[in-house]
Amino acid sequence: LFQGRTSRVSYTIKRHLETGGNSDRKMSGRPKATTESEDKFLKVNSLRDRLLTGQQLQAQLNTGQRKQVSVSAVKRRLRTLDRLSGSKKALLRLQNKKKRLAWAMKHRQ
Repeated sequence: LFQGRTSRVSYTIKRHLETGGNSDRKMSGRPKATTESEDKFLKVNSLRDRLLTGQQLQAQLNTGQRKQVSVSAVKRRLRTLDRLSGSKKALLRLQNKKKRLAWAMKHRQ
């Protein structure tokens, strides 16, 4: 019945003995540069004005703050919030579209 699940059970028992409960252990690593409310602020402002750059959002976020957040942290946070994507592919001129179509027709199997 519990084949393959003994490791999960033993892991849970071990964690209970270490932490005194079923809670998660303290995470290692550097803490986030922004709080949840700052993340929400970035998301709302980027949705309001989609042409704002990372530097402009950083300037808005850092006004009146003791803790300064870097531009790279703002961009990283926007990426995790799916608000910042890579640059869009350049549009093709009509001449290049015709050349591509001709090449595709020539090399079609």
